[in-house]
Amino acid sequence: MKKFLFFITLIFMVNSAFSQNVKNEVEKRIKRKEMPAEAIQTLKTMPINLKKSKFYLEKNNKYISFEAKVKYKDHRYSIELNKKGELLDIEVVINLEEIPEEVRETIENYLESTYERHKIEKIQEHFIPANTQDAFDERKNIDKYELIVATKNKENKLEKIEILFNSNGKELETRKVIRRAYEFLLF
Repeated sequence: MKKFLFFITLIFMVNSAFSQNVKNEVEKRIKRKEMPAEAIQTLKTMPINLKKSKFYLEKNNKYISFEAKVKYKDHRYSIELNKKGELLDIEVVINLEEIPEEVRETIENYLESTYERHKIEKIQEHFIPANTQDAFDERKNIDKYELIVATKNKENKLEKIEILFNSNGKELETRKVIRRAYEFLLF
């Protein structure tokens, strides 16, 4: 009977761990020649310097994708593509001050009212494929904002979370970020 209860408890724990909304990604740096040819062709249509790009293979719970990371007009860009070379999204690292004031205030009010303590570690603008040119020109028509935030909960436990906000600052999704200290062992 004890073994049966242990087994049921273990199944419950594993199931609850996987049912939580968790961001569990692993990036591995790759060489340009390891990128799918279709992805390189798509990247060539963009106003970036491919020679200065860094390439990555990204794996998460759902899919495998490829990324090119490059600096363009004083901002760091991450261009994500699938194996077929289809653009998934473009992300641009920005500062809090670059978010329009009204949207920034909405986001800051959300963080203040939701978390006892927090620190924004990273902010990115997301652009969908339809707004590719907007991502490089005036960076307008933003699809959403992604924030990585370090928080301290009521039990005094530190957590890192990813929060997605729409272009008006409304919270869309919150996920716990799993960072592996042993990623170097995986590849």
